[in-house]
Amino acid sequence: MDLPVLLHIPHSSAYIPPEEMPSYLISARDLADQNLKLTDLYTDELYTLEGAKRAVFPVSRFFTDAERFSDDSQESMAGRGMGVLYTVTTDLKPLRALPVMEKRQEIMDEHIKVGNKYPSVKLNTTYSFGLDDQDFVVAFESDEPKDFLDLVMELRETESSRFTQRDTPIFTCIQMPMERILDQLF
Repeated sequence: MDLPVLLHIPHSSAYIPPEEMPSYLISARDLADQNLKLTDLYTDELYTLEGAKRAVFPVSRFFTDAERFSDDSQESMAGRGMGVLYTVTTDLKPLRALPVMEKRQEIMDEHIKVGNKYPSVKLNTTYSFGLDDQDFVVAFESDEPKDFLDLVMELRETESSRFTQRDTPIFTCIQMPMERILDQLF
């Protein structure tokens, strides 16, 4: 059986949504300089493979870094402000402010709205109350792996994903042949 090939290209973009620019504490010119230091320019054009699907992350890592460890304790730069959400520049100067309460509520409302689109997935979001340094802990429960995967992929496109410190999935599954698993996921 031929398995699908996915080309993962996380850092080819220097794009930062214009509406996000006010949250940055450095000038547009300095931000452009930072982007030049860490953007893998043209990798989205250099790496192609006939028949392969491509996951090209559309924004700069200075907006959201799609390629960080799911457990921040394994990410050496997370403690220095360069986890999924960068809060410092490459020379560790302050990069951007964290959202204020009204904005935080908008972010959570969007997260919940997306979750409600998948009734087969139970979404549990709660305050962490002293568990490390997170504001919220999110847990999902479903008997439909495809719906769960679709939900997670859609949530990763929301603004709340920029602030995800840890993304540590724990799966409990029923053993079955690989072909059946792939049929359920794709």
